[in-house]
Amino acid sequence: MHLFRYLYISMGLAMIFCHTQAQTRLIKGRIYDSQTRQPLAGVILTTNTAQQVGKSDVKGYFEIDGSQLDGQLKATLPGYKSQTIKINAYQNDLNVQLEADGVSLNEVRVAGYSENKTNKETAGGLSLITSRDINRGSAVSLQPALNSIPGVRMDQSTLSEARISIRGNGVRASYGIRNVKVYVNEIPVTEADGTTRIEALDVNSIGRAEVIKGPASSIYGAGTAGVINFQLQRSPYQEQSIEASALVGSYGLHRLATTYRSGGDKVNSYASYGWQEYDGYREHSKDMRRFLTGNFQLFPSDKRIVTLMLNRTTQYSQIPGSLTQDQVAANPKQANATNLDKAAGRYQ
Repeated sequence: MHLFRYLYISMGLAMIFCHTQAQTRLIKGRIYDSQTRQPLAGVILTTNTAQQVGKSDVKGYFEIDGSQLDGQLKATLPGYKSQTIKINAYQNDLNVQLEADGVSLNEVRVAGYSENKTNKETAGGLSLITSRDINRGSAVSLQPALNSIPGVRMDQSTLSEARISIRGNGVRASYGIRNVKVYVNEIPVTEADGTTRIEALDVNSIGRAEVIKGPASSIYGAGTAGVINFQLQRSPYQEQSIEASALVGSYGLHRLATTYRSGGDKVNSYASYGWQEYDGYREHSKDMRRFLTGNFQLFPSDKRIVTLMLNRTTQYSQIPGSLTQDQVAANPKQANATNLDKAAGRYQ
């Protein structure tokens, strides 16, 4: 009898303990912008029945009672796509990443320059293009997307020769990017002599690009024309996928790529590998490249974010050279005779 009584009491205490644990289960985490990694304040957290259960603070941090949830949690913030978060029984620490929504922005108020403002707080000309804008173009060049920005012009003779000017600065330079500072994931890629080559970037791996025009770009240092800050793509939160894509076009254009995406609470992974070939419109303008891009975001603790970018591109391009007006009239597809004789090209 004593043994049965002991078992009944033990089972009762275990059930009470488990019930208490379920009622007091605490779920905490932080909410970030998926591209900029900035914490997001004011994110509303609701249940499936639209009942608000929490809100992120100025550091993006939140704590909620998990017993109110039915396996899901919804995060909502104006200017961002709503995110449904799946909650499992063993998950208590979340690192939620929200994706900006360019068609659902808050009210924007424009004011003139004012006093007692730092450079970062001073208004300036800034434009933003997203992966959606880039995909509307040719999928092999940034030219259509950048040329949609007022004051920005990108000229491109072949896939290996480009020139970018901002507000007219750089338009007189020979092909190559001059006086424009370029960053990738906030890592400077502009050379010490002020020149930049962006051909090593796979267009389809770019998630967004900020273009800062004029004097406001001085917050990044000297750059008389402006700054272009590229951010590589990140994976959607709590999604995992493998994607294979193919592209075929005129003049021998063909491209194959494989992309892996995994958006978790501990690691956000984006990796892409592929190859692309293009015979070109003109003679001696063939372009071949192989590319490998990796963009990883790690959350080792609630106070640390580690980012890792891997990028390797092998490119061989022929350069047809310039033609006179008479040569263009005679045959616009011909290459410069000197370039043909010297087999002008670029291997990098």
